[in-house]
Amino acid sequence: MINTIAVIACIVLFIVIWALIDAFFFRRKLLKISTSRPALNRFDFIDKMELEGFEYDKIVATYDAIKELLQLDEFHIYPTDNLLKLYKMDDLDIYEMIVQLCEQLEVNYPSQEQHDEVFQLNNENFDTIFILRLLHQGNPVKKQ
Repeated sequence: MINTIAVIACIVLFIVIWALIDAFFFRRKLLKISTSRPALNRFDFIDKMELEGFEYDKIVATYDAIKELLQLDEFHIYPTDNLLKLYKMDDLDIYEMIVQLCEQLEVNYPSQEQHDEVFQLNNENFDTIFILRLLHQGNPVKKQ
C-alpha cells in the first residue's frame, strides 16, 4: 500500500516538473522569437490592421483579448501569428474568446457557412486576421 502511494506521488511529481520545464522552454521560445523580429507594438498593430480595412474597435478588442489569453506582456503579436501553433492556444479557448468578443462588440456570431468561408479564405490558419474577419462577418445585435 505504501509502495503504491509512493509510486503515484513520484508520477505526479514527475508530471508537475515536466509541465514546469515545458512552460519555461515555451516562454523562452516565444521571447527568442520576439527578439528576432522587429517590434510591433499595440499602436503599430492597430495601424497595420486598419490599413487592411478592419474596424478600430474590433482590432483593439481582439488585440487585448489575445494578450490577455497569452499572458506574456513582453511578446509582440503579429497579425499572421498562428494562435494554435505558435502560442499553443487551444482552439476551444480561441472560439470562447471569439464568442466573448462578439458579446463585447455587440455582434452576432457568424453562421457556420460564414465561418467556413472565412476559414477557407484564411487558408485554415487561426490568426488575428481570421478572428477579425469572423467579427466582420457578424451582424450587429438588434436592440429591442
